Amino acid sequence: MEKYLSERKGVVSEKIGLGSKPRLLNLLNKIKNQGQYSKFKKRFSNLVEFVFSDDLIILIKDKRKMDLYFIKGKKFTDLLIKKSASPEGFISVINRWEGNSIRMNRDQILDIGKKIHLNFDFLEDHIVNEIIKTEERISKYFIAYVNKYPENDKYKELIFNECERILDKIDSNINNLI
Repeated sequence: MEKYLSERKGVVSEKIGLGSKPRLLNLLNKIKNQGQYSKFKKRFSNLVEFVFSDDLIILIKDKRKMDLYFIKGKKFTDLLIKKSASPEGFISVINRWEGNSIRMNRDQILDIGKKIHLNFDFLEDHIVNEIIKTEERISKYFIAYVNKYPENDKYKELIFNECERILDKIDSNINNLI
């Protein structure tokens, strides 16, 4: 079996290896055909229980949204052990091996977790976002102020205007900030 355990291509002519779902399925079927699949399942179960027994937190985010999935270690190991009952079940959750990493189908894993959805769209219109944008503009003006010395009065005025504008906006929104 060792000749099939290289990460990417495995044995090219036989299309058996660890680097893709079809190659992995072929490898598992070869193990099964040699009467060794129950031994493989036991060893895989031992690995899973040792490595994945702790609870997991999976974070999936985009620009302004975030999903947290809290997964009990026992539920996760039970899922992996259950799916390893057959080669087809195995590859439904395990896609491939890469080095010391096992690549998995996250959908089935996320299904067993408790999901918390966080939406940060409200920050787009919040004064804090305006302060951040103002700070970025002031930084650019400050760099130009230093680089254009001594003809830098324009940038000095822009810096003061930005500071005055944001301070006025803070003053008018102070009750929302406290």
